[in-house]
Amino acid sequence: MAYYLTIKRKNDYQLLDISKLEEFTKNSRYKNGGFSLEEIDNCTMKFYNEYFFKEALYKAGLISLEDIARDITIRCKNKEELTKVRYGLAYQDSKNYLDVYGLKFILLSKQKDKNFLEKLLSYYRNSYINNINISKIKYAMNMQDDELLNVALGDFYMREVTKLDTKTGEVKINYKLFHDLAMFIYNYDKNIMREKCGITTEEAKIERELTFEYLKKSLNGSLPVPEVSSEPKKKTKTKVLEGQISIF
Repeated sequence: MAYYLTIKRKNDYQLLDISKLEEFTKNSRYKNGGFSLEEIDNCTMKFYNEYFFKEALYKAGLISLEDIARDITIRCKNKEELTKVRYGLAYQDSKNYLDVYGLKFILLSKQKDKNFLEKLLSYYRNSYINNINISKIKYAMNMQDDELLNVALGDFYMREVTKLDTKTGEVKINYKLFHDLAMFIYNYDKNIMREKCGITTEEAKIERELTFEYLKKSLNGSLPVPEVSSEPKKKTKTKVLEGQISIF
């Protein structure tokens, strides 16, 4: 399935051709602005955060200054509409999550986190492919059986992120479901970290807006230039204490 990186202008979603970025590598056969979800992730994860990604998009002529504050979303075609992929873009700090072995380790390490497990059960409560493992996780939690819970989480992970190729018999990664699980856990951890730092959702929103405002001023050259004095700076003589070695 083809995925698209989009930005909303007025009431229309415009496609962003990220193949024009140096950081993008094309591996799929999708055309007309479509990419594989893995291609999009691999590209955005080369950027430290949203600030630097939007800076690169602007310099490549893909967005305008007015677009800096607009949300960029990943979407796929559902009939004639572009449906949003639930979680946002992946940047450098999510690399460990978008690693097949790394994500399994992160998931299993959370079996003592009751809050996380309850959110996991809620998020996947209507899962068609994983309903049995969801029931096992819930049962293990109720029974306080750590060994069963560990096995159930491992089975849940394998069932969720892999698929069987009926033609070759080969087990492959279902990248869309893998991406969704990775970003679900990443966003959970990110929110927990904000709470520990005492940062509210509103404060995070304001900080994001101020960051975009700074980027816009930086790109259009309207940031104030610090004054540079033409007078030579006087060298201050440092008193050498007894027993101290001077290197000047």
